[in-house]
Amino acid sequence: MIIGSGNITHNMRSWQQDYRMGRTHLVHDWAKYFDAKVTDRINNREYAALADYLQYGRAAQMSVPTPEHYLPLLYVAASAYASEKAEYYAEGFEAGSFSMRSVLFNG
Repeated sequence: MIIGSGNITHNMRSWQQDYRMGRTHLVHDWAKYFDAKVTDRINNREYAALADYLQYGRAAQMSVPTPEHYLPLLYVAASAYASEKAEYYAEGFEAGSFSMRSVLFNG
């Protein structure tokens, strides 16, 4: 079993700013866009494309300002067998910039 933990999108600076301004239920468009692109790559088994996440420009830069929360996904996806299907057991956003999407590769 290989377990990776993190968030697909994780921007503490954005969260702090939103919190100070009272925008606690806002979900940023850049976070939704990036989460959707990553999910699409997982669903289409384009795992190598996950490593080139900066191709999504500003959405990637805002979603992954530092890579330590995103990188575990790459290790887990690269370890999945071709016969394993991606299943999502957690989805949604917290505090505007944290995608809680969690993926399980299951044969």
